[in-house]
Amino acid sequence: MCPVRHLWILSFLALLSVLSLGWLERSPAARRTPEPDSSGLSRLLSHGLVPYRSLPEGRHQVEPTDPAADSEGAAMVFIFHPPDGGAPRFYYSRGGEIEQDLSAVIESEAARHGLDPRLVELVIRHESNFDPYAHSPAGAQGLMQLMPETAAALGVSDPFDPAQNVAGGTSYLAAQIERFGDVRLALAAYNAGPGAVLQHGGVPPYAETQNYVASIWRDYTGEP
Repeated sequence: MCPVRHLWILSFLALLSVLSLGWLERSPAARRTPEPDSSGLSRLLSHGLVPYRSLPEGRHQVEPTDPAADSEGAAMVFIFHPPDGGAPRFYYSRGGEIEQDLSAVIESEAARHGLDPRLVELVIRHESNFDPYAHSPAGAQGLMQLMPETAAALGVSDPFDPAQNVAGGTSYLAAQIERFGDVRLALAAYNAGPGAVLQHGGVPPYAETQNYVASIWRDYTGEP
């Protein structure tokens, strides 16, 4: 082949390549903004959920980690504040996927036992701060901090399962309200045991129990 003709063909091919690249760069497909991440924490945040607390991997641990963490498989509790000003809702999530609507569980169990779901929510806040894996030095377990013997008596086979724990804890709280006929005495019984309430004829003179009852009562009613 003639060297001049060969050079001409190479030049023509090079020009076609440049024109093709330019067309691709100007095409709508090439200029399209990448779709936002629709998985994990980003998706949940886009729906208005706010990290309430991050939970450690593995049960029987209660050391909170960075709420902004988005590691694969991370367990978190989210809170959602309805635009209409309704009560906040809590959700349990793992790996960016909602596993359980904790508020729905609370509402269902509260309705089953004729309790105000707000009261059950406050007990959970004070007992475990919504950590399904909470495990106290005394041995209390899960969201509503059930002692193993109490959980067994209530038919709770897995105290670290949110639904089972709330079912058992709500049942126990309702039983104390029915027994004592007073929410504050029932809270004292939930914290210190019904025997202590009977022994002292009221809220036991334990600093922890008195603070527990006063704090929940204040948050529930607005009264001191």
